[in-house]
Amino acid sequence: MLVKIVIGCAFAGQMVAAGVGQRGDSYSSAYTSLNKPPCRLQSLQVEGANSQLSCPGVHGYRLLLLDSDGRMSVTVVSPRGSRHPLDFWETVTANFSSVGDRAEWRIRQRGSEAAPVAVIVPLKINDDPESSKATSYLVVARIDPGKVCAVGKFKDDADGRTQARSTADAAIELKCLTQ
Repeated sequence: MLVKIVIGCAFAGQMVAAGVGQRGDSYSSAYTSLNKPPCRLQSLQVEGANSQLSCPGVHGYRLLLLDSDGRMSVTVVSPRGSRHPLDFWETVTANFSSVGDRAEWRIRQRGSEAAPVAVIVPLKINDDPESSKATSYLVVARIDPGKVCAVGKFKDDADGRTQARSTADAAIELKCLTQ
């Protein structure tokens, strides 16, 4: 059972929330922007409508936002520069999609060590190609030296946010999504 404690303080441009896990680990959230600035355009290809933005994350991580013909995905870049594509268009949806305004990083504090264990990315998906209406989801990706991948997708509502955080805190033990 996860006991939630919400802290409404901000530092270094990031909002922080915290919780305590069953094993004595504590989890907190740090939020980073997915907008320009601070994200920077890395590449733009007019033909095919492709672009790539690089956004700062936490603890040396970055997110690359990939847009290909109105469908978006994210690649997690580790502090050492290794790239881990989440391939939303193959694991979450093939429909038109766009990322939201900010990522939520779940950070585990174990003793004196802190490290991100997951990132939650808001994704608006056009579930019905015949309609322009988009549904907001939260995509949870685990951050593990062995494997970085999407592990969950939840509606972006109060219950969905709670489920996304719980999933993020346990992400290291979950299987990767496949479509």
